[in-house]
Amino acid sequence: MKKLQNIILYTLLLLHFPVFYTSNNISELSMSAFIELLGITFVIGFIIIITISIILRVIKKPINPIIVLIGIFLFFSYGIFYQGLIDDESHVRHVILLPIFAMVFLVALKYSPKSTKKTTQIIFSMLIILMMSDLFTFFSEYEYESAGEYWNFSEDFDNMELENFPSIIWIIPDEYPSYDSLQVMTSYDNSNFINNLTDMGFEIKDMRSNYDFSAYSIPSTMNMEYITKTDKHFDVGKEMSNSRLVKLLQSSNYELTHINGEGGYHLDNFDNNLCDHNIILRNANYFDTNMVLPILIFTQPLYVNIVYDHVRNVECHFEELREVKNINSEQKFVLAHVLLPHRPHLMEDEGGSLKKRGNDHLRNPEEGLIGNIEIVNQKLIESLPIIIENNPNTIILIMSDHGFRYDPDADFQKATEFQKFRYDNFVAIYLPNNFELENNVNSNINIFRSIFQNASENIPILEDRFFHVCYTEIKEFYDFENYTLGSKKLFKDNCLIN
Repeated sequence: MKKLQNIILYTLLLLHFPVFYTSNNISELSMSAFIELLGITFVIGFIIIITISIILRVIKKPINPIIVLIGIFLFFSYGIFYQGLIDDESHVRHVILLPIFAMVFLVALKYSPKSTKKTTQIIFSMLIILMMSDLFTFFSEYEYESAGEYWNFSEDFDNMELENFPSIIWIIPDEYPSYDSLQVMTSYDNSNFINNLTDMGFEIKDMRSNYDFSAYSIPSTMNMEYITKTDKHFDVGKEMSNSRLVKLLQSSNYELTHINGEGGYHLDNFDNNLCDHNIILRNANYFDTNMVLPILIFTQPLYVNIVYDHVRNVECHFEELREVKNINSEQKFVLAHVLLPHRPHLMEDEGGSLKKRGNDHLRNPEEGLIGNIEIVNQKLIESLPIIIENNPNTIILIMSDHGFRYDPDADFQKATEFQKFRYDNFVAIYLPNNFELENNVNSNINIFRSIFQNASENIPILEDRFFHVCYTEIKEFYDFENYTLGSKKLFKDNCLIN
């Protein structure tokens, strides 16, 4: 009976953490994500319970549920305390806070009261109140958030029919710059790759991304609208999954496939999600609230190629692209996002296999970028003829999310000088016969508007506007041609200072 009581207490406390987190992060609410959080929490909780039980036996103390509950609480609330102690003027380090938490646990080991019927009832009551508070916060936040919108959707696509419309393959080479910006920043001549694409039938477009971060650039492209606001709940995976593009394609019974060479998000509304997802990256915000984050920091060399292998995911991305086959011209949409030429920087070994260069992006960011560019170029030149042959009547779009973001820690002067090139992305498109794009399409937000003009001539092209996003604040970025730094610091915590 006592063991059952203990299990109930442990379960209630463990339930609190994912429910509390979800109630304060409504945007991340989905059944699959919540089940994953529950699984992660209970696996970690089980390890904590076993570890504390072993410690108690070693020091010859009876199993005390109060000590176990304190251990669970300290572990899962660590990140909240850590975040609360950090501001612009004080920098608390894990090497300082972790020993303090360890001392609290040691004190609990020595001085925790014995478990009695009365203490069990008190703890049970406190946990019930805690859960009720979580649920109250959840429902109040949910009602509020469900009323808010990030988009002001027009009626441009109402009643649009895509019967007999071609399939679409959208390849996103992350942070791939335009020909001109790449040449200015690195003196690298990318004409050989562009000539190869042109020979295959691709048209190279002179365009810019409307945002300089993927989390906003890709959802705005898929919604074909500008973001009206943003806040801490804005979630790239959710906005992509529920985008207007996805809903339009679903209404026409397109099969949706996500080839995840980026690793950071899962698209719930897609029929197929291929390649591995980085479970650590996907749940980074949750891990940030507990002790998992510092453990991951200190043990990174041990887990990095076990939990998530970036190199393998890049290889998987191109393998799956080459497997895309639609000989019968069924209606399919493939979104293939690969984290290249974005760092980490890769290189080929003597056998032709990819491997990481190491953390050299600060020593020579240009060399690392060019190396990744050449890898993407080679992979695409090898893959595209196969994709074209296996997918007749298919629009193939190669469009990066934004241009290259020069790291200010590597070279602050170059980072400021090249700020405007953050928007200069790469765009190439392969169109079936009798398809065309408007010549006045100059930015990502209009690419699918222009494509769908082949189904409905009434779809307008939006005015081109460009924004820098700094956390939850969006600032419009106006002057590309006459941009000057002036006397103010351009970067502060990866933000643009006007």
